[in-house]
Amino acid sequence: MYGKTPGSAPPTYEEDQRNYTTESAALLSRKVIEALREGKSYEVELELNQKLSGPARWVSARGEAVRDASGKIIGLRGTAQDITDRKLAEIKRNVLETQLLQAQKMKAIGTLAGGIAHDFNNILCIIMANTAMLDAALDEGQKAKQYLHPIIKAGERASDLIKHLLAFGSPKDLKKTVVNFDSSIDNSLKLLRATIPSSVAINVRLGTGKAGILADETQIHQVVMNLVTNAWQAIPKGTGTIDIFTDVIETGSETTPTGETLPPERYARLQIHDNGHGIPKEMIGRVFEPFFTTKGVGEGTGLGLAVVHGVTLNHGGSIAVESEVGVGTTFKLLFPILSEATSSSEPHQKSASPTPAIKTGARLFVVDDEVDLLALIQECLSNLGYTIVVFNSPESALSVLRNMDERCDLLITDLSMPEMTGLQLIEEVRKLRPSLPAIMVTGNATPQTRLSTERLGVQLLPKPWRISSLNGAVQNGLKLS
Repeated sequence: MYGKTPGSAPPTYEEDQRNYTTESAALLSRKVIEALREGKSYEVELELNQKLSGPARWVSARGEAVRDASGKIIGLRGTAQDITDRKLAEIKRNVLETQLLQAQKMKAIGTLAGGIAHDFNNILCIIMANTAMLDAALDEGQKAKQYLHPIIKAGERASDLIKHLLAFGSPKDLKKTVVNFDSSIDNSLKLLRATIPSSVAINVRLGTGKAGILADETQIHQVVMNLVTNAWQAIPKGTGTIDIFTDVIETGSETTPTGETLPPERYARLQIHDNGHGIPKEMIGRVFEPFFTTKGVGEGTGLGLAVVHGVTLNHGGSIAVESEVGVGTTFKLLFPILSEATSSSEPHQKSASPTPAIKTGARLFVVDDEVDLLALIQECLSNLGYTIVVFNSPESALSVLRNMDERCDLLITDLSMPEMTGLQLIEEVRKLRPSLPAIMVTGNATPQTRLSTERLGVQLLPKPWRISSLNGAVQNGLKLS
């Protein structure tokens, strides 16, 4: 451990100091001085200099002053016991404790988000839809229109925020396919280049070739856009360099800095480096915490890196960050390679199709326990030419539908209601009218909810919805009837 052979001369004090890391050497020096000045004994844990010992090793060093017959201190003696196994076990335990605390934080955020999502999205629906209708009702050039656009933009930001919060709360409902890693990164960068000022140089070197990963490509785009945007914002005065590299590496079974255990296999690695102001050492351990941010008030939500961390782990990968104040920051991400993709992947884009004509005389039943939201849906759909019948409770709607003479072409129902859920209502309605099309409206669509709606053949409309998306769902439903 110390590079000495049996029988060789003991090291001088200066030589002994070089056996340890800088921090451990300073600690030992303080203890030795106390022992020689005051006659105190000491016991400290020291990390050896890896240049001498190879892999990290630790010792427990004990020492005491040596006195002559008159009691005068004339030297120092002690022992060093190898405690590497115990220290490694402590480090592993600390990693697991950190991982557990992080998981508990994520769960707490998810519980909070799930609890407020329903009411929050109802409020957003009312704000955004009424604002859109008011905007449409005003003539171009009217001064009032300029006050509406910030409201619409703020509503969209609030909608994105609640989606990020919900991402922590439940198992991720990912639509994974095999995507070409380099193409996915390149497509993301094409979208970003227009938003990054020309004063920031972006150097890209993509080196994974045809490597394919099993991924939700939309979320991979989100990861890249979050990290590159953060890198740009970290560059002082907007003038600097962002380096983006990909390559393929093979790892053995290992534990990452953030506590994940990676099985031995091939990984596609993404590295994003900026020469910005860097992250202080004391903050590095917190950068992936929800709501933690080093930005000023109003400049960020503190969710970007938490989302990146969650997406990476949900794809079986890992993420690490290295940073030095005044030098810059590097994020390193690993994603397991599934196969060699034979063709480049393109961002998922749904082709626009002509909006079908409104079905003449369509009669819609709308069920929601939120009175204001019910009135809003009624007004929106009535303005589009539908006949609307509203119900403030599932039981009242079910009672009317039991009357076989009451015509209904489409049922629109909220998911979360006091008497019964929207799913339960649809199941009861289908007993009476098996072919009746239905739309389920919800602000918190869990994977279980999606499975249930697919089983029932029901459309899912997320909150907060736009008038166009509400009308589109209605038109799709009416085509089925």
